[in-house]
Amino acid sequence: MTRGMEPRPGVTELLRARARELARPLTSAGGTDSDQNLLLFSLGPERYGLYAEDVDEVISAGDVTRVPYAPATIRGIMNHRG
Repeated sequence: MTRGMEPRPGVTELLRARARELARPLTSAGGTDSDQNLLLFSLGPERYGLYAEDVDEVISAGDVTRVPYAPATIRGIMNHRG
């Protein structure tokens, strides 16, 4: 390995410490995971979660209008509020 590609001293341990912190299970202050209200959803094969208090509204997709020349990852647009 060349000198320019070696991590600075302490970087490897810092990254390992961050990884350990991020890998810990989520818990509320003094509580357990069951104390959390989460909105869980999937996008393709991946699962995501949001804290319920951060969600204002969940709506059904309803009628979606295709957008010409849009990539396949874009399903379309919809009229949400009228």
